[in-house]
Amino acid sequence: MSSKAKAFCLSAVLVVVCFGIYLTVPNSHEGSVQGFAAQSVIRGDIKETVMLTGIVKPFRKVKVGAQVTGQLKRLYVQDGQHVKQGELLAEIDPSIQEADLKKAEASLSRALAQQEAAKVLLWQYQAEYRRQQNMKRDDATPEKTLEQAKSQYESQIQQVRIEEASVVQAQMEVESAKTNLSYTKIHAPMDGEVLAIVTEEGQTIVSSQTATTILILADLSKVSVGVNIPEVDILKIHTGQSLSFYTLADAKKVWQGKMGKIQSSPDDINKEDDPSTSSSGKNNPIYYTGTFEVDNACRCFKTSMTTNVFVTSAEAKNVLLVPLAALSTIESSGKDYVRKKVNDQIIDTPVTVGLQNESYAEITSGLSEKDLVIVNGPGKDGNE
Repeated sequence: MSSKAKAFCLSAVLVVVCFGIYLTVPNSHEGSVQGFAAQSVIRGDIKETVMLTGIVKPFRKVKVGAQVTGQLKRLYVQDGQHVKQGELLAEIDPSIQEADLKKAEASLSRALAQQEAAKVLLWQYQAEYRRQQNMKRDDATPEKTLEQAKSQYESQIQQVRIEEASVVQAQMEVESAKTNLSYTKIHAPMDGEVLAIVTEEGQTIVSSQTATTILILADLSKVSVGVNIPEVDILKIHTGQSLSFYTLADAKKVWQGKMGKIQSSPDDINKEDDPSTSSSGKNNPIYYTGTFEVDNACRCFKTSMTTNVFVTSAEAKNVLLVPLAALSTIESSGKDYVRKKVNDQIIDTPVTVGLQNESYAEITSGLSEKDLVIVNGPGKDGNE
């Protein structure tokens, strides 16, 4: 081969190599579409959600306790049993209360007898006082005797009042003893299910300022789910927001609901004055408690079940959407852009991003529906 032919071949190889380099290294502003995948900008709905962890609790829970002292004589229910309001749950040995009632009734009988005796004596003193008054008109009795009769009469009036008060007090003691006797039979305060038996038959119950718990009763026709809301998300969560959730026991079944009450202060607000327990003092995370209610007619929810809750913190309908893979960010400015396909070129296009979820981002400016954006390819790494 002649030297001219060799030179021509070398030049051709260099041109091919350079052209190949041009195809595989895209310009930051314009580039070939070869080796890239593009998707159209679409219209659709998007939701931004916050994931929280929750615990299922009974809608209403009552600790059924004993208000009197004695031995737990009989339990009429067991764990898991459904009971109706007013149903007999347990009975305490009534021996102490029956004795107290008899004592109170005896005291009442004595008080009534003393009251009657005081009234008889009052009638006698009244008669004597009137007799002395009549005799005084005839000057048949000295003034001192009249005054003495008057004093006895008035003093006995006060004694009758004292005896009447004693009768009232004795009657109240009888009523109190009857009430205490009725407390030995413990009835269900509401319809519900027995969650736990705390005190067993034969145990001695000592009543104090607070009632001793015998069993725990709960209304499970509805349940309340309590969620811990981190400080970073608390401004995104509001009462009335839509949510979905599932339990760890059945992750395939998704339930719907709405956020209920949200505490305005963290759980440890009562400890804030104690540096040894304060969250702020230990730089611990701050959590606020939110709750929502769910119908449990199916009895699908058990107490203390763990749930994963997804709260819709924001949503937009019929907006422009692009895949998250299409978004890139300029590190120096923090501005977002996409690579848009225009004819056979790729153009870096600034965009304004709205809501985002795990797959898509809302574009509020910079693109139009059906624009093509690059979602992968050489040099597409998510930032510049």
